[in-house]
Amino acid sequence: MTLEFRTIDLERHGALCSQIRAETFAVSFQSDALFWAEAGEGGEFYLAALRERMLYLPGSCVHAWRGDELVGMVELKPFAKEPTVGYVNTFYLMPTFRGQGLTQALENYTKEFFLGLGITTVRLTVSPRNTRAVSYYRKHGWEEIGTLPMSEGWLSYYNAGVLREGKALPPRPVSHDATLNLEVALGGVEHVLLMEKRNEY
Repeated sequence: MTLEFRTIDLERHGALCSQIRAETFAVSFQSDALFWAEAGEGGEFYLAALRERMLYLPGSCVHAWRGDELVGMVELKPFAKEPTVGYVNTFYLMPTFRGQGLTQALENYTKEFFLGLGITTVRLTVSPRNTRAVSYYRKHGWEEIGTLPMSEGWLSYYNAGVLREGKALPPRPVSHDATLNLEVALGGVEHVLLMEKRNEY
């Protein structure tokens, strides 16, 4: 099945983007509290960061379409600590399109996007609680290379590694919900798996 990848239209689909990212947090940590605590009550801080990334890294944040049906979402950028490595923030398929082999189309887009930047190594993080995703990645050539600790502050580093006029975008100040119970928000997940895949030209 051929999908078309289009730059996200935040005016039409901004709220949906926030809902999608909140769902990814809920799947990983049993709660979306950590997302909303930093994204803002309506997701405004996250959407501002998303707009900034799309401005300075065209093609990095896209929705996948099949005709008039929105199928999924991908968010990409250079890895913060190693800009020569690509990083996947989000692989997402709408519930009605899961189990149809479409994740491979998202991977293909990701591969071509990064190869266009001269990047052949791609990484992502996944919660060990998300067993379905972990199983998929292992089956499709992603290797576990370590773990990263979980904490508050994900949004401040959302665009780390993205360049503006040759310089990396600075960390983004975010407002935290002072009432957030981090232990509850993370659902007992202290570390996420760091996985890597190497592509070829």
